[in-house]
Order: sequence, then structure tokens, then C-alpha cells
Amino acid sequence: MNQKEADHAIETICQKGCLDVSRIIDWMKQGEWPPEVSALNNEERRWVLAELQAIMAVYDHP
Repeated sequence: MNQKEADHAIETICQKGCLDVSRIIDWMKQGEWPPEVSALNNEERRWVLAELQAIMAVYDHP
């Protein structure tokens, strides 16, 4: 796994703010991948999704 690229995708997505991150999580759950993860493989995309969900859990996002 390209940890550096995955971490960069998370940072880029999180800079958009909570509302956008929540939307992106919902899209990713449906298999829609935002441009920030387009260069990642499926394993890395799933990892990014899991990390975003963990981050947003602090804000009570399902």
C-alpha cells in the first residue's frame, strides 16, 4: 500500500470540511470514488474510507 498517497488523500479530503467529508464518505460507501482517491488502488481506497469514517465518528457521523 502506498501509505504516503493514501495519507495525502485523507488530508486533502479533510481540508474540505465536515459536510463535504460526510458526503464523500456516503459516495465512497456506494462505490463512487472522488478525484482525491483516483490514483489509489481498491485496497487503498477502502483504507481511506475506513480512516475517514474513524475521523468522522468523533462528530457522530454514521
